Parts: sequence; structure tokens; C-alpha cells
Amino acid sequence: STSSYYLQFYYYSENSSYLWAQTNTDITYGYRVRCMKDNEKSDMIITVTEVTDITSTSAQASAKILLYNGVDVIETGFVVGDSPEVCIEDGMVLSTDKQTGYISTQISGLNELTKYYVKAYAIFANGITEYSQPKTFSTLSEDGTRLFSDPANCFIVNKAGKYAFEMLKGNSNEPISNAVKAEILWETNNTTTGVSKGNIVSSAEINENLVLFNIVESAEPGNALIAVKDSEDNILWSWHIWSVDFDPE
Repeated sequence: STSSYYLQFYYYSENSSYLWAQTNTDITYGYRVRCMKDNEKSDMIITVTEVTDITSTSAQASAKILLYNGVDVIETGFVVGDSPEVCIEDGMVLSTDKQTGYISTQISGLNELTKYYVKAYAIFANGITEYSQPKTFSTLSEDGTRLFSDPANCFIVNKAGKYAFEMLKGNSNEPISNAVKAEILWETNNTTTGVSKGNIVSSAEINENLVLFNIVESAEPGNALIAVKDSEDNILWSWHIWSVDFDPE
């Protein structure tokens, strides 16, 4: 089929206002270009920008909703769940009424040491609901244990305290079966001097599907290797713990 396309130029300012060029010849100030099909009545960009102030039961989510072409929305907000496919029908819904631009909300009633997915959403006047891409975050435990949200073969830490990660094989979502204990195999401190186990990671243990470990207060930059073993002392998998003196973010 044949469709007509039009160029429209705009500038979006920090106070959530739009400046629109009137024709496709008004190319000034490097305005961005957006192509709209003649049957495209509304459009928007929805992005979860950050999740902050995470505790064992709550978090603060922020998002950015940018409008195009006079979009008409009847509701915006956030939806939270334990799956990246979470939607309004099966998640925790936190409406922000019709707010656009920069929006935020407090998420409460969460479980400790749990991985969550949060999306921003907008409902159009025509009944269509659009979602942002999911953003992951993990709650702490009541004792302050930090859970890494994503699987990895290496975990970077820059603070003393308790940490946890899911017992998965590397960067995959494949669980590890028959693990009965976790053990610190070795440690180094980036020098030629020998380091005793426990100078960086003081303990490691299994708690259901999680590996928990503790970084000591006096830990210097260095490395440790944590493994899980079966009942016959065979290593099933191992993970690199990298202790650093900078902010990994």
C-alpha cells in the first residue's frame, strides 16, 4: 500500500514545552526530524529513567513521557511486577493521573531481596495503552543485603556490607542444581603479596536460590572467587568478586 509521509521539526525544552516548526522548510537550530505516516494520529516516547531510594520494601521510580503531534492521554503511571512482560492487567499499578514530561512515584509493599521490573505506561484517549521498556531493580533485605539484579560471572562491589546474587550460570538464566554449600576459593589484592581468604570476602553461603557473601570493612581493592559445590565437594560453578575503590556506576 502507499502511505504519505511528512516531516515535522520540534524542540523539547526542560519545562516540558514544545516548539514546532510549521513546515518542512523551517529547518533551523538543528531541530530533530520525526516522520509521521498520514494515519498516525498520536505518538509518544516513554522511558523509565531511574529507580532510586531502594529499601527492603519500597523504591522511588522516575520516568520521562514526551508527547508528539498533540497526543491525547487519559492516564499515565507505572506498573511493577516480577516479569519483564508485566502489564496493567497483572501488575501493581501506580497511576499518576495525566501527568506528562517528568513523572515519579513511590513504590511500596515490596518483598525483600526480590528482583522487580517496572514500566511506565500511558493510556490514549482511543483506549490504546503504550508501555516503556522494563527497568529492573532489586530490593534490599531488612539487614541491608544488596541483591544484584542481573546474572553475571563477575560482580563489582565498592562498599563493605552484605551482598547476594541469584545462583545462575554466568550471564544466563540457567539455574544450578544440587549445590549444597558456597566457598571462597581464593583472594588477591592486586599485589604480589599473598592474601588470606577472608581479607576481602569474610563469608559466603547459600540461601535457597541465592548466594550471599559479605565484604569486610577493611577490604582493599582486589579479587575473590566464590564457588558453589555439591555434596561430594565438586565445584559446580564459580563467580568473580571484584572489590574496587571507585563507583562502578
